[in-house]
Amino acid sequence: MYDPTTQSSDIDSISTWEYRRDLIMKRIELINPDVVCMQEVSPVSFDDDFAFMKKELGYDGVQMFKRGRFRPATFWRTSKCNLVSPPVHKDRTLLTAFQLDLPEDHSQYNRIWHVLNCHLQAGPQGARRVRQIDEGVNASYKLAKKLKGELVMDRLEIMIRD
Repeated sequence: MYDPTTQSSDIDSISTWEYRRDLIMKRIELINPDVVCMQEVSPVSFDDDFAFMKKELGYDGVQMFKRGRFRPATFWRTSKCNLVSPPVHKDRTLLTAFQLDLPEDHSQYNRIWHVLNCHLQAGPQGARRVRQIDEGVNASYKLAKKLKGELVMDRLEIMIRD
């Protein structure tokens, strides 16, 4: 993560995980999201690397547990969101379903909502990226049926990095 306000010429110190972790923590605190999606987390050091999410920021989280050196992970604010189903793992995608923690008298507004965290295949494999998205969206529809919910697609946000 890059911080353009940094005036340090010490590239070794600003490229450490500790420095980057602190930047990530500051950004999350500033934005204060209910859900955070990350890609390229390491399964080897996941618990240690992201312990701050639970201890200091109040999030719980899961990572994709299938093969791969770097994986997607989704975190949610436990004071606001409840995970309503075990995560669903597909090819480099992690699907989670939530409900907000609302008072009983607001339950009619409490729809189940899904977050599809994708770490799409890089390179000239466009067909695989399309398949990854298609499998993830189809998994979301299947999960909505299983949970007897209505899948409402208010927005579809896809971030593609070159």
